[in-house]
Amino acid sequence: MPSLHFGYALAVGLALARVVRPRPLRTAAQLYPWLMLLVIVATGNHFFFDAAAGAVVVAAGWWAADRVAAPRRLPVRGARRRPVTVAAR
Repeated sequence: MPSLHFGYALAVGLALARVVRPRPLRTAAQLYPWLMLLVIVATGNHFFFDAAAGAVVVAAGWWAADRVAAPRRLPVRGARRRPVTVAAR
């Protein structure tokens, strides 16, 4: 308690589902946490509450990592974005 079997599967499944392009791989990434949940509950390793607690741990870790690692974007007064052009040679 908490089930990091499920937490790990959830983190990997969510991350892969965000970056994988082919639909079959994205579907497999989305199914991975659900299959892990089925396995850990069916074999008696964890309960549903343990899996929910693992999901909360992963959500807290994801939130904290986003707060620490996210670059701070400070607005610059008067700055305008200009299109970047590449000169062909």
